[in-house]
Amino acid sequence: MSKDFFKKHYALIRLFEITLDLFFLLFSFLLVVQVKAYFETGDFVQSFINIFSNFLGAKLEVLRTQILYIVVAIVLFMVYQVSVTKKRYSQAMAGTILALVMTNVFVFFLSAMMKRVLVDSMTIGFTLVSQLVLFAIYKYVFYRIILKIDKRCVLIIGPESEAKLIATKFLMDKEEHRHLKYVLFESLIKDSNDLIKYIDIADDIILLEGLSERYKNNIMTYCLSKMHKRVYLIPKLYEINIVNSKIDQIRDTPVFVSQSLHLSLTQRFIKRATDIIIAIIGLIISAPILAVVALLIKFSDKGPVFYKQERVTRNNRYFTLIKFRTMIVDAEKHTGAVWQLENDPRVTKIGKLLRATRIDELPQLINVLKGEMSLIGPRPEREIFIQQFVQSIPDFKFRVNVKPGITGLAQVLGKYNSEPVDKLRFDLLYIRNYSFLLDIKILFLTVKAVLDRDASATLGIPSFESILEKENLVATPFILGVEIKKGL
Repeated sequence: MSKDFFKKHYALIRLFEITLDLFFLLFSFLLVVQVKAYFETGDFVQSFINIFSNFLGAKLEVLRTQILYIVVAIVLFMVYQVSVTKKRYSQAMAGTILALVMTNVFVFFLSAMMKRVLVDSMTIGFTLVSQLVLFAIYKYVFYRIILKIDKRCVLIIGPESEAKLIATKFLMDKEEHRHLKYVLFESLIKDSNDLIKYIDIADDIILLEGLSERYKNNIMTYCLSKMHKRVYLIPKLYEINIVNSKIDQIRDTPVFVSQSLHLSLTQRFIKRATDIIIAIIGLIISAPILAVVALLIKFSDKGPVFYKQERVTRNNRYFTLIKFRTMIVDAEKHTGAVWQLENDPRVTKIGKLLRATRIDELPQLINVLKGEMSLIGPRPEREIFIQQFVQSIPDFKFRVNVKPGITGLAQVLGKYNSEPVDKLRFDLLYIRNYSFLLDIKILFLTVKAVLDRDASATLGIPSFESILEKENLVATPFILGVEIKKGL
């Protein structure tokens, strides 16, 4: 199987992986059922053969009761993006493990709520263990094969400072399916024809926000005529408003209709109903945790349990945000309003734990119940910071077109140290693409974000030169920019 085959038939390769996912989900369950039968009969060989010989008999009848289990697992696989065709093995397996654990927990609690044993707890436990072993082996083998047949070449084009920043971020992710080959600086490009030979070599072309419209248009037009090339465009903030635009016409001229960046009345009703239901359930389930944490905070330094602060919600209205206190008392008495710092010395010992697990956010369910916040949305900001950001990023004001949220797209897809403009892109994309299913997806991704604490996310962005040195790479200058090569 050649690299060209993979590029031309990526959908087939992905379908094959999904088929294998489904097979191992079924096989693991059947295997556990047959192993249990072995312990009952003492005939291991016959029990193992029965996995296949009885597949169309009694075992198929058992599987029919597990359709919901399979559906939930496959949906979570898609939400957590467990494919090794795009992610590193460790990342794919982290998502796979979380999806499998959550699916089995779901079946366990579903059985409890229905007061009916769909699958006994021992079978669920052993099925999970067998799944973890089988998927770890199969995903690793599949991953190694993919690495041998597919290695996409990446080209970045844009202003020098911006290009180096994006190149640094790309190298920090240590992608193994793609390697950065060229970084082209716009100031060195004399004509679009200068780019053709580099675009022909590259598989993925990343066009930066600051790249001039002339080059963007020419590159996009050229690449769209080529098979199997992917063009990634970092959008300007106004370009996000074109997403999901309706098509209309002025006489015989087609036009895009840019809708207002607000939720409709129907969307707000659905969102509010969802907020109330989940907030009530969340407060009931988390009540013991809230009580224990409150006691720990009180006994640690005798200070107040909750931290209350004025924030801005929809339509620039003010409300009092409630969180568990994670800092020393009167933390801003001498410093005033300060943007959140890395390794902030004002954070208490228990506060570090609460922040790491995000338990400090749980009291905000009260804000949600009161209608001041939503479960999903942009993070609520203080007015002083909003004023500062609006001066440099005017579109920042659109974040208050919806209620702020406990979690959001920027929190689950961005980094702790993401630039405000990047977080704003996520926030605006969320508003533009809002749907009930998107909210549910973000809730599931929040679970993964809490468990998967990326250590590099709090370290800041190093310089382009330092990341090259760290990864043992060298940037060889040439007429249009730099070529990235392995160091000696």
